[in-house]
Amino acid sequence: MFVKLFWKHGCQKCVMAKEICKNSGLTVKEYDVESVDGMAEASFHQVTRTPAVVLVDDSENEIKKWDSILMAKKELGKMIK
Repeated sequence: MFVKLFWKHGCQKCVMAKEICKNSGLTVKEYDVESVDGMAEASFHQVTRTPAVVLVDDSENEIKKWDSILMAKKELGKMIK
């Protein structure tokens, strides 16, 4: 299980999202939605705003997606325990 973090430059909440994801204890893959690869991955997960956090299993199947970083912080900790 690992986290995919979708962010973009200039996004203030994205900075907080990076810290929350790093502190989760899970591997974090970051995607800049302004890059081609980031846009493609965001499209696949239907990410429409930043920051967005997607929890996936080892086969990259989506387990849960959060568009709210506060909800991600609250729920992510519960899900990985």
